[in-house]
Amino acid sequence: MLKKLLKPLIAVSVSAVFFVYGCATGTKYKNKPVDIEIPAKWEALDTQKEINDNEYFNNFLDDFNDVKLKYIVNKSLEHNLDLLISAERINYAKSVLKITGADLFPVVSGGLNFSRSGIVSEVNNKPYRETENNTSLNLDISWEMDLWGRIKALKKSELVEFLAVNSDYESAKLSYGAMTAKAWFSAIESKLQTRLSRETLESFEKSDEIITKRFRSGLSGAMDVRLVRSEKLAAKDEYIGQEKNFSESVRALRVLMGDYPFDTINLPDNLPVIGKPVPTGIPSDLLKRRPDISAAKNRIISADFKTTASEKALFPSITLTSGAGTSSSELKNLLNVNYLSWNAGSGILMPIFQGGKLREDIKRNSSFAKEAWLNYQKTVLNAFHEAETAIDAQSILEKRESVLKDLVKEAKASLDKAWDSYLAGESEIITVLDSRRSLIQAQKSLISVSAQRLVNRVDLYLALGGGLKHNKSNGNRIEK
Repeated sequence: MLKKLLKPLIAVSVSAVFFVYGCATGTKYKNKPVDIEIPAKWEALDTQKEINDNEYFNNFLDDFNDVKLKYIVNKSLEHNLDLLISAERINYAKSVLKITGADLFPVVSGGLNFSRSGIVSEVNNKPYRETENNTSLNLDISWEMDLWGRIKALKKSELVEFLAVNSDYESAKLSYGAMTAKAWFSAIESKLQTRLSRETLESFEKSDEIITKRFRSGLSGAMDVRLVRSEKLAAKDEYIGQEKNFSESVRALRVLMGDYPFDTINLPDNLPVIGKPVPTGIPSDLLKRRPDISAAKNRIISADFKTTASEKALFPSITLTSGAGTSSSELKNLLNVNYLSWNAGSGILMPIFQGGKLREDIKRNSSFAKEAWLNYQKTVLNAFHEAETAIDAQSILEKRESVLKDLVKEAKASLDKAWDSYLAGESEIITVLDSRRSLIQAQKSLISVSAQRLVNRVDLYLALGGGLKHNKSNGNRIEK
């Protein structure tokens, strides 16, 4: 029976396919290469090799050997509203995928109906009223045969979009984890700068006491006293400003952790020490590791499948329908097979004229596919820019830190020599003050560059496609 229904429909449909197939003009971008020349090695490095072991990229937090850092990052990931929104997008994409896939299966519906009617007829010129009851039980099945793969193409499109949304989530998690780690480093840096400014103020206060005593003894002039007190007041202003910066950095960190913005937190006394060097691998590794690139690539494939589905919408659609049910004036007869009736049928729907809607839909999806391909190129180019910049900055910051460490040592020795010379009456106070300013500036720059190295290390891991493990934050605490 079913074969008899299908044979003429398929024959007509195949003929129609040959008629409209030439109208399908979707462009495929899935395998189209990017218009970017990818070099064999990083321009900012002299040597590098391909990495087969990716353990270095599993969790960038391991590189800093800081238990508290892991705690605050994990805690922030649990309270980040942007991540919660991204997680809901995954659930939404999963539901869309299931909804689209459901179209591949028959639609089955059932119904139970009850009606009661009063009929008036004339008997011997008199009205006669009769009441009728009717109860029916039915089961209906309809199924669109996906002969050309239109529904399958839509399902594949949503499947790949689901993968892209998952990659978006991973990218957002990395970004937010990196933001929190940088805020942690910033808070520690601010603490160190505040401590330095306090020590600087204390040193000027001691100098003020010494020079004031020398002035009273006639060993120093009034100008020396004024100059030192001026520097002391400037140091006090600097200290107050650093306290404000420290408070703001801690409040910002607290908010990222999902806490009330208190201005106190238990921070270490020094910045974390950077571990072993990051193996950079080769540039093409980025295309495999970075989740933002993976998401952009999957959206090309998703758009291609949508283009394919819109092309297949030009083809005829074949629908099979069938139904069975019982009907009786007595409820007890609904399950009696003697009251069973059934029907079966099939239909073909050939799009002939829809005002150009179907062809424009093909053009629209083709445009989306090209846009996705262009966005993929943009994402890849930006990834290479971030990686080259972070690799280059890594070497520069290492050299700066080394130079500043030597500069701090020399500046300290210079200050000690200038102070001894001043106390011996061999030089002026201005020489001491200049030496102290040089030391303070060198110390501030060293703290800043050391923090920049940590921030750049995070940027480097992310640029190279590093990962982030999210563990529950229970067990460790950071007191106020």
